[in-house]
Amino acid sequence: MLELLEQPPPCRIRTRQRIVCEAVAYTVNGRSIPLVQPYNAPSPRLVLRWMRELARNIADQQDRPYAAPVWHWLRDEDEQQRAQSLLAAGQPYTFTVPTDDTTYVVSASPVRAALAASLNTRHPADGPR
Repeated sequence: MLELLEQPPPCRIRTRQRIVCEAVAYTVNGRSIPLVQPYNAPSPRLVLRWMRELARNIADQQDRPYAAPVWHWLRDEDEQQRAQSLLAAGQPYTFTVPTDDTTYVVSASPVRAALAASLNTRHPADGPR
C-alpha cells in the first residue's frame, strides 16, 4: 500500500540561462543599424564563438588601423576568459569597435529562459523547434 507524505518534497526548479547576443552599428548621425538578427545562445562558450565570428567579419571590412584592436581582441585569451566568466556569472559583456564614422557594439546579456523564449529569436544552428 502507498503511504501518503504529510508534506511533499521540495520542488527544485532549475532555470536555464539563455544569453541574448546582439550586434549594432551606431553612425555619427545617430542611426542604429542591427548587423545581424539577435541570437539566443545557450552557453557562454557559444556566445564567444558567435562574438569571434562577428568580430572577424567586422575586422575584415575595416581599414588596418580600425581592424587592429579587433584582431588583438580575437587573440587575447585572458579577455575572452574574462568575458566567459562574466557571462557565466550572469553579467553582460560588450565589445566595442570605434571607427571615424561608425561604432560597432557587440553585446551579450544573460536572461532567464522564460524571457529568452519570449524573445523568439533563434540562431539557425539551434535547429528546428
